[in-house]
Amino acid sequence: STAGAEFFPPGSVAHYKPDGVTAWRYYEIAIRREEMSPPATRLRMAINQGTRERRISDVGFCVLLSGGIDSSAVAYHLMDHKPIAYFAKGATGGDEADERCARDVAAALGLTLRVVPIPAPSTAALREIVHAIEMPHKAQVEIAWACWWLAQVMRADGQRVTFSGEGSDELWASYGSPVSSSTHFGIEKLGWYGYRRKLFTDQHRKNFARCNKIFMAHGIECRLPFLSTQLVELGLGFTRAEVGTDRSPKQIMVDAYAGALPKSVLARKKMTFQEGAGLTALCASAVADPARFYRAEFSAAFPGATP
Repeated sequence: STAGAEFFPPGSVAHYKPDGVTAWRYYEIAIRREEMSPPATRLRMAINQGTRERRISDVGFCVLLSGGIDSSAVAYHLMDHKPIAYFAKGATGGDEADERCARDVAAALGLTLRVVPIPAPSTAALREIVHAIEMPHKAQVEIAWACWWLAQVMRADGQRVTFSGEGSDELWASYGSPVSSSTHFGIEKLGWYGYRRKLFTDQHRKNFARCNKIFMAHGIECRLPFLSTQLVELGLGFTRAEVGTDRSPKQIMVDAYAGALPKSVLARKKMTFQEGAGLTALCASAVADPARFYRAEFSAAFPGATP
């Protein structure tokens, strides 16, 4: 039964016994401060290590390119393996700058870019997405639709492993100007470190869970270098001044890859994935009130469950 079901807490382990379940934390995120080299240099080294550790595979792998700096950085550290890069392009709407930047990165790194048109979903498809990711959040469902389609194409192409830049935005609290603003309530309440730590640890029931469930639904393993323990501890240890400003919330990433990635990517203003791919408009064409539809489908499929 799904009644009363909850997401398992992050960094925890459970012991099942006849008289019940006992769960406890085995890991708490620590802060790693290393002053031996500039922050951008340390960051690039950590991203390289996180990517290298995840390259071990019995099969070939591909990489997701969104046109942003995070996925581009991951692709940079994979370029010697010449993976095929996949880009999601909304059939309607979207930002053409995303595709231009993805093409610039692929050309600079010598990668083949596979542009995958994302069609408008049917009501049945959105229902299936909600059931697969087991959450009703609008942003999650709409991003999941593009990933669902990408995973199907990858599977048909014979891919079994892909890489993604997920996790970077949580490290820098960079998703959207309200989050990066110094007057953001969450940052004022929890502090710069506390707010980013909470953003990251909350993803066990948001982005990271969605990414895993959607790709695995089609037999594709999605690997996330930005979830490297060393990288997370290093990233969360950077001060606000080291990371960036309200105007450039991920300046540390720009500095880390200056000269390595095309200027078009380094100079881009941050945009959400669903904006860049036009996913909001695509999903709205399928149902009149998407957010209400997702909640209703979740409640029907998982009565009593906590999203």
